Amino acid sequence: MEKHRWPEAIDALAKQLGDQHNFASQTGVGTSWSKFGVARGTARALGAYEALPNWAIGALLQAARADSPDTVPSTC
Repeated sequence: MEKHRWPEAIDALAKQLGDQHNFASQTGVGTSWSKFGVARGTARALGAYEALPNWAIGALLQAARADSPDTVPSTC
């Protein structure tokens, strides 16, 4: 979606912003942290669009402000 930027995908992408699947970047005792790769990938894909509808921008802002166990700074 990030590469092709299909307008039809915006709705589905916006719905994925709240995905909090905890995909650990490493396994092992005390060495893993949350990555939330689905939500991060979704935000990157939406950020690739030249223009977004107001509701999609609102969804991005809401996701950014939401309480989340995600404590790893984004490198997006």
